[in-house]
Amino acid sequence: MAIYFDEYLKSNKFSEETIETYVKTINMFNAFLKEQYARTIEAVEVRPSDIKGFLESKKENGNSVQTINKHLGILKKYFDYLWQIDIVKVDPAVKIKNLKKEKVTPKDLNYEFLLGIKPKVLANPSYKVLTKVIFILAMRGFRVSEFHFKKSDVIDLGNKFIIETKRSTSNLKRTIELEGIEADIFAAHFIDSQFHTSDYVFTTKKHDTGLLGPITSEILSSQLCMIRDAYDLPKPFPLSEFRMLYTKHLRTKKHYSVDKLAVELGIEKTWAGVLAKEVIERYESR
Repeated sequence: MAIYFDEYLKSNKFSEETIETYVKTINMFNAFLKEQYARTIEAVEVRPSDIKGFLESKKENGNSVQTINKHLGILKKYFDYLWQIDIVKVDPAVKIKNLKKEKVTPKDLNYEFLLGIKPKVLANPSYKVLTKVIFILAMRGFRVSEFHFKKSDVIDLGNKFIIETKRSTSNLKRTIELEGIEADIFAAHFIDSQFHTSDYVFTTKKHDTGLLGPITSEILSSQLCMIRDAYDLPKPFPLSEFRMLYTKHLRTKKHYSVDKLAVELGIEKTWAGVLAKEVIERYESR
């Protein structure tokens, strides 16, 4: 059902990456139709309800509103193209409206909201493994420096990973355990990291030398921005915001003492006390 759509996109100066994304969506749509009807469906047979059903299936699979609207935009362009070349007489996508995002206000924003979107983020096939694993560790309150752990700091227990991060300015250590789907996602990234020469698990290629170094704050931020924008989180939404919300969750929902909070975050007790106070002042006053 593609009908030279990729060539049409090329002639209109679309990038190779964009064309690949468009074709991927169309192939997913075709596969959805074939599964629904148990046969190959021609473009002229497609109804608005088929497109709505496809979008609903994506929603059930955990796709964000932004991703679903992106799929719809691609299908709208595709069927407009088919209408232009007289393959379809009536465009089945033209009257379908974008889904509306639910606005997240600062008052509504809390760690529980992040826990709510977490299954959708981890199940979303449009996100790279790197994006997902950064999100997993951001949910544990990781700072930029904590993403600079090395392969030797990881213990692979098969169904569980143990990660130990160390502070460069002290002897304090922090231990993180990943199990279930979190371990599966981390494993995919960790296995990939074995194929490059850097000691670090998360890396960035340096522009000046071409060598791999520890991942930069810019890369971490760009990956999290995709999730931020998809779920309409406030801007900016840096790693520090994840850390503050995680701290508030541990204090108010898990009832962590300052001592236990210090161990969980791998910081001095004094700083844990300061952080706990800052969290209260920052969020309770809203």
